[in-house]
Amino acid sequence: MTAGQALADLVADPEPWEAVNGKYGHLLADIPPGDNYLFYTDKRGHPAPLFRWRSKYWSFLVKLAPDKPAPTIQAQPGPYVGPFHWDNRRLRTAEIKRLFTYPDDFELVGSRASVQAHLGNFVPPLLAQRVVQALG
Repeated sequence: MTAGQALADLVADPEPWEAVNGKYGHLLADIPPGDNYLFYTDKRGHPAPLFRWRSKYWSFLVKLAPDKPAPTIQAQPGPYVGPFHWDNRRLRTAEIKRLFTYPDDFELVGSRASVQAHLGNFVPPLLAQRVVQALG
């Protein structure tokens, strides 16, 4: 399933922490969906390279592509570690739950950081189900 399919009918309210600001936040707008900071390297032909090739971790400024599966969502991301939404913002909690195959009504409590830590450390229910089916 693609990220776009998973999030297609989801209506999630904006959350106050979803803006990506700071030193690198403004760079996100030019990165194409499915790409990351490597967009800003000379190897990719950027006219004003900002980064050296593979000088950052793969998830630095990585953006979801609506036509591809979502990459790993980390439990303890830094301020510029994605995936970010293709609309140039942090993923909303409801979107992360969807990408992890949790039901929309599955309730998580705690701060945004603790919710992401829990989700990032969980095995997605649909993945667990498929593994158990394959073993059975």
